[in-house]
Amino acid sequence: MVEGVRLAADERARSRVLLLDAENRVIACSRGRGILSERYPLRTEGAAQGAYIDAGGRLVAFHATPGYETYRGLGWRGVIEQEIG
Repeated sequence: MVEGVRLAADERARSRVLLLDAENRVIACSRGRGILSERYPLRTEGAAQGAYIDAGGRLVAFHATPGYETYRGLGWRGVIEQEIG
C-alpha cells in the first residue's frame, strides 16, 4: 500500500510514506523501517487530516483512513513525511 503512493522520483527519494495504527505505531513504511517498533510523533491536534512542518523542517501530511457506512474504522492514518527542498 505505501509503495503504491504516486510520487515523482525526486519526491520518492526524499519522502517516507507510512501507515499508522490508532496509537501512532508504524504498521507499514515505504522505507521498510520502524514497522511495529516505532511510534511516530504525529501531531493531529484532533483533526482527521492536515499538514504541518515538524521540528526537523520536514513537511508532514496526514489523513485518517475512512470506515465503511456506519463502521468508523480502526483509527488508522496515512502519513507522508517529506524533506523540503
